[in-house]
Amino acid sequence: MNKLLKQTIFLISIIIFLILPDFVFATSAATPLGALQGVGGKSGYDTGVRSPTTIINTIITTALSLLGVIFMILVIYGGFLRMTARGDDTQVANSTKIITAAVIGMIIVVSAYTITKFVTGSLAGGG
Repeated sequence: MNKLLKQTIFLISIIIFLILPDFVFATSAATPLGALQGVGGKSGYDTGVRSPTTIINTIITTALSLLGVIFMILVIYGGFLRMTARGDDTQVANSTKIITAAVIGMIIVVSAYTITKFVTGSLAGGG
């Protein structure tokens, strides 16, 4: 198994590990939903029913935030490669490509985040 495939599998498993807890609901027969809402309400959390627009907004915002973290890690990795190049032109060119791709990706993620906020705000009637 080559190194790129191992890194891709690791990255996908980390993404799944970080996103799946957002879909888990803490209810069981021992603790009915009403009791949990009472505890959440006393703690200061909003215990009302969330609309599908809010849920979709939360999922998209979480995914885009995770992508922002990934692109920041790529910039740091590219900078590390550049600092440790020691005059090797191929490694400098490789690090420049990584940093350039990460910056372009960050611009795309920020644009997608802005568009998402605008669209979900318009759908929710927030203007």
